[in-house]
Amino acid sequence: RLWNGMLAVGANILGSGYTVGIDIDSEALALANKNIEEFEVDVDLIQADILKICDGSNLFKSLHSFDTVIMNPPFGTRKKGADTCFVEAGLAMSRSAVYSLHKSSTRNHFEKKAKEWGVEFQVVAQLRFDIPKMYKFHKKESADVQVDLLRFSWPEGKFTIAEQDKKASTCVCEHENDKTQAVIPELDTSTPVNSTVNVNK
Repeated sequence: RLWNGMLAVGANILGSGYTVGIDIDSEALALANKNIEEFEVDVDLIQADILKICDGSNLFKSLHSFDTVIMNPPFGTRKKGADTCFVEAGLAMSRSAVYSLHKSSTRNHFEKKAKEWGVEFQVVAQLRFDIPKMYKFHKKESADVQVDLLRFSWPEGKFTIAEQDKKASTCVCEHENDKTQAVIPELDTSTPVNSTVNVNK
């Protein structure tokens, strides 16, 4: 199942003035683009590996380019630590908050990591996902997984921008798999914007 861009679509419908969706997979981006056209919303799409931020690379001209990041990262079951790296990348892109979906069993881990990162931690919602068999490494036809929607937020006032530069924006990032190399355009983020990023596995 590929990312369909609906988190980005939803963010735009709910009032984001500028929305960006990021995924490494070209097929996922093509599907997202179809949904964006169907809902007639204004969402930019970028093909890139969001995890490169953890390696010291930067997709944008400056870090903390967006206000809010929304992500559905890998759960870290197959590749240990992948979920943690996604949140770190999200925090590097956000100047306000990161909303991220994780297995409930990792809640204590992320609460400890939040303290290390110097950010506030909140369990926004507790959910149950019925995840169908999508990849070869999935052994069951479906799995019922308990999931937390977590919020990681920077202390108020840590990142400030001029009042006249405030604009509503959203960035949605997704990470389907590693089969596609990133093609990263240079974005003009010299004018800070109020933004949200959505990231999927």
